[in-house]
Amino acid sequence: MSSIKELYKSKYKESVIKLFSIIFKNDNKLTNEIISNYIEKDYSDYLIFRILHSYYWKDRKDNNKLEEARIRSKIKSNEINKLLKGLEWRKEKYLDVGCEECYFPIDMGNILGIKDINCVNIRDWESSYNIDKSNMGKCNFRYYNGTDLEYESESISVISSIMVLHHIDPISREKLLNSINRVLEKGGLLIIKEHNSQDGDYKKYVDFIHRYYESILVKDFRWVKKYKTYYMSMRELEIELNKKGFKKLRSKENKYKLDLPYYAIYKKIN
Repeated sequence: MSSIKELYKSKYKESVIKLFSIIFKNDNKLTNEIISNYIEKDYSDYLIFRILHSYYWKDRKDNNKLEEARIRSKIKSNEINKLLKGLEWRKEKYLDVGCEECYFPIDMGNILGIKDINCVNIRDWESSYNIDKSNMGKCNFRYYNGTDLEYESESISVISSIMVLHHIDPISREKLLNSINRVLEKGGLLIIKEHNSQDGDYKKYVDFIHRYYESILVKDFRWVKKYKTYYMSMRELEIELNKKGFKKLRSKENKYKLDLPYYAIYKKIN
């Protein structure tokens, strides 16, 4: 687990304080005093998250709107449209790997101009979120084992994997990328959104962000103990995808806030 104490000694301290300020609904200075007190008392990350989770939910009844907004914010249509501009792709069948509900795949399907929208996720992933499954009927959803996509070879025109790969251990990730290569048609597009993990402080900060949302703002608190991440830099992932037969066409980084994820579009060349 990432250490809040260590983050307080890093360049991400102010960002951590700002997020905690949202919970306490006060200024950064007072929030800093509260968290610093926890750190001085040598509270564990688990205990700090647990305290803040209870504090946040003390006067709240429901948080579905927040979750829906956060899920939908994962797709930035302007960024995707700019990356896709001038590219050509077949508009037969689209698959999103690791979707949360169907908000994102439906939005992406509209951007791609593909009506046959398909989604997969591991069984019981809903238990980790406050998920409303009623929306799942709006796309062709199915469960999978996390590595093997049960579609015919070269049957998919476009595949997206949005903030998913860093949740998968290296061995399973290699199997999944092999499966993506198998089901994607030659010349098909692979759209990636991931963290560009460059150093240890970055990894600690992004882990903190995940635990902040999943352990404080969501009612299910199990994430804080079970959560695992396997971050890569953009270059490391590019090398891995090159070995699997993909060529990067374009990518978009946020040069002014490097902790934000990047988009990249790959083409299957063999």
